[in-house]
Amino acid sequence: MGGEFETAFGRVRWEVDEDGLWITHSRRVRQVHWQEITRAGLVRLSDPNVPDNFPTQILPGLGTLFDLNRSLAEDYQQLVLARGRSPFRAYRVPIPIAKASALALVEEVRKRVGERWVGEISMAGHTRALGLSNPWWFYPIFVMSFLGVGLLVLLAGGAYTALTTGSLADVPLVAWLALVLWLVLVGLLFFLLRRRMEAGSFGSGR
Repeated sequence: MGGEFETAFGRVRWEVDEDGLWITHSRRVRQVHWQEITRAGLVRLSDPNVPDNFPTQILPGLGTLFDLNRSLAEDYQQLVLARGRSPFRAYRVPIPIAKASALALVEEVRKRVGERWVGEISMAGHTRALGLSNPWWFYPIFVMSFLGVGLLVLLAGGAYTALTTGSLADVPLVAWLALVLWLVLVGLLFFLLRRRMEAGSFGSGR
């Protein structure tokens, strides 16, 4: 049994038999044997839950990024196949909830793994529910990355506000560099999304 469906992240093709699951995604073919799956579940993506009065206009593209995140949370879930305790060995498949072939894949996995299926779970609680454990160095890197993104937004937002209001005096060079970096990152993201759309990755699937 098998099928295929389109996602915002590219086309997914899948096939199952008594031995395991074959997934073709992003030009990569992976095989997961049923016996190596320790737990499996369907993860609900997190909504950014941005307040209505949040100043998304402080940076170009910020509001669009929030809207995109919200749209993905509404339209997608994530099929996660845990293989042991390492989250880096877990295999994740984007599941558009409106595509019949994607839901057929979820149902097929649910039947094959039996009691190892944990059901539908939240993003916040999926690590524990699937028996995954992050290594000790994950949390310092996560905190540093979070602070780095926050600092980038703060500096770039200050430079953009100064640019739009004409108050260019006393804006440090690092703020202008942060704004340039922000524009490059957002522009690259939108460029990749546009290529996906032109390739039909947002179209209807089976």
